[in-house]
Amino acid sequence: VLLPPDSEFRLLLTNCIMRELATNSIPCVLTGLVAACNLICDSSILSLLVEKVMKLLSSKSHLVRTKALITLDRFCQISPSLWLEVESSVIGRLSDDDPSVVSTAIQILAKYLSCNPERGLLILDPVLHVQKQIDENRLPVEFTYRGMTGPWIQVHILRVLAKFDQLVESSDSVRTSVSAVIEKHLEEEFTKEAMNQIL
Repeated sequence: VLLPPDSEFRLLLTNCIMRELATNSIPCVLTGLVAACNLICDSSILSLLVEKVMKLLSSKSHLVRTKALITLDRFCQISPSLWLEVESSVIGRLSDDDPSVVSTAIQILAKYLSCNPERGLLILDPVLHVQKQIDENRLPVEFTYRGMTGPWIQVHILRVLAKFDQLVESSDSVRTSVSAVIEKHLEEEFTKEAMNQIL
């Protein structure tokens, strides 16, 4: 939204979003998160909102947790330096009990994550666990696309794994797990229809 810095409407809009994020009503919170994603474009305001959004990652509603991650993604697009502040919170959602939240966290990590050996196992273990769930077809049916389980999640998983190539090489157990994932992808036989969908 293109508003001058001293606009009263700009202040009113920010206050309305903050009020929505602080309510106990899930629809109101979701409305506030949607508004934050689409109406906030000024990095100077983000400091007022980012902490409130991070707190929503512990919400009982998986819809709120998922949308909170998407909102943090949007904030990092506006101000990339925020990633250092929110990284730990995003990594923490890898252990979420809802696959849509975990999937969103993996997508965000694939986009912003830098190789940090100290965090490597905190990230690789749950990511590889998700890949195992995909291989065993244990994700909900809504993650199946034309007979393939979680194809887009698998792309993001591979991107995350690629960021830790040195750690993978230095750990026998991790290297074995990652090699199994890659070998499975290479050995996968695709029908002509599946290849057409991919292309």
